[in-house]
Amino acid sequence: GITVTYHLLPSEAELGTNPITSINSGNSTIYVRLRNTTTNCYNVTSFNLVVLPLPVIDNNVLFKQCDVDNDAITNFNLTQANDQISTDTSYTFSYHNSLTGAENNTDLVADEINFQAANGSTVWTRIMNTDGCIRTSQVNLVVSATIIPQTYRYTIEECDDYVDTSDVDGDGIDYFDLTEIEPALIAQFPAGQSYVFSYYLNQTDAETEQNAITNLTNFRNTIVNNQPIWVRIESNLYECAGLGPFLQLIVNPLPDINLGVDFVLCIDPVTGLGSQIVDATPATSGNYSYQWTPTNPNGNSPLFDITSGGTFSVIVTNTDTNCVNFDSITTTFSSEPETFEANLITPAFSSGLATIEATATGGFWTYKNSIDAINWQSSPTFSNLQNGNYTVYVRDIQGCGILFSDEIQTITYPNFFTPNNDGFNDFWNIYLPVEYNGIITIFDRYGKLLKQLSSQGQGWDGTFNGNLLPSTDYWFKVEYFENNQRKEFKSHFSLKR
Repeated sequence: GITVTYHLLPSEAELGTNPITSINSGNSTIYVRLRNTTTNCYNVTSFNLVVLPLPVIDNNVLFKQCDVDNDAITNFNLTQANDQISTDTSYTFSYHNSLTGAENNTDLVADEINFQAANGSTVWTRIMNTDGCIRTSQVNLVVSATIIPQTYRYTIEECDDYVDTSDVDGDGIDYFDLTEIEPALIAQFPAGQSYVFSYYLNQTDAETEQNAITNLTNFRNTIVNNQPIWVRIESNLYECAGLGPFLQLIVNPLPDINLGVDFVLCIDPVTGLGSQIVDATPATSGNYSYQWTPTNPNGNSPLFDITSGGTFSVIVTNTDTNCVNFDSITTTFSSEPETFEANLITPAFSSGLATIEATATGGFWTYKNSIDAINWQSSPTFSNLQNGNYTVYVRDIQGCGILFSDEIQTITYPNFFTPNNDGFNDFWNIYLPVEYNGIITIFDRYGKLLKQLSSQGQGWDGTFNGNLLPSTDYWFKVEYFENNQRKEFKSHFSLKR
């Protein structure tokens, strides 16, 4: 067989003297003698003893957490104790319910991030370095009341201003500098210590120090209008000095004003006077001040009596929140004419078609005219009018008023007709109002009676006793009553074939 002995020196291994079975040593070399018990032949070799360092830790730490409801029970993020146990970030930490569990890597806590425990509880940490060496540390959990009462509130108010198209006014969202609370919180503690502040959206994150808000000086609230922020205060001793919803963010609405749409101020066509009141009173009741441009003669009033054209703007300030909004409105002025008349330009019984001309005087702005109150034109002249009764209308283009003339009767006669059965100008007649009781008599150039007809009839077709008459001039006489007086008119027209 083979016998193996261990020696501190190579010479002792060669001679087989002073064998050892154990050693308490640092790094060293051990020499090994292997001897064949049958032949007594031997050989000598060696190996090195290497002592690896244990993790450098504090094996008994006190880990404090704030109590937000005074029941001596709270949630701990046990991993926050890592820095108290050791500053070496290469170590691996695990948390256990018992020392045996920490030594054997068993009996792990259910949730090391959100571990609920009462004051005086204990957990054990297993710490392993990169060499695989293990140590344990006892973590004593302390639930302490915060110095700052849970009822403490610090309020930051902002106005719900327009920022851009993705952050409009009226959405209940704005930007806040959360650090504004810190001087007020520091004033709650004794002087001479430094504090670290962190901010969270909810209690769980604040207790476990997870998901801290990172943009502290330009935080955009995530709950519209009114949002609590949890603040965690730690001293330079790693102790939780304060924890609670100490910060309240309020987004105040802007004054909800609406001056309305731009409008036309209708004024008196003679004096040029007129007025309309616009109202800048916000829809939401409150205390407000009003600054008008141009200056409001009524001073600090929501009501402005507009008496001229122009642009009127107002800045409305909520004197409780100092939130400001503005609006403006533009007005033009106009009126109907001061006077209006229409005259028949074409004398009665003129040949062809009639012309009426309208005349508007005085007033303000620009006018349009019409003979049916439907179709309007800038020109005051209406031409090519058939015989009939006409009323002429005038209005300003802004719609402030409308005037109309007396009724005008146009009486003309066609100076030719073409009775060729093509559907155009096949008959000749003078159409008079019924009350004129008009009778028309047609003669040839020699005075021969060819046709007598009513002004309300179809007209003459250019025949006599069924025979077509030649192209030439024919004479006519119109007999009618106007204002109960008998009148007549004579002239001539052409027949063209």
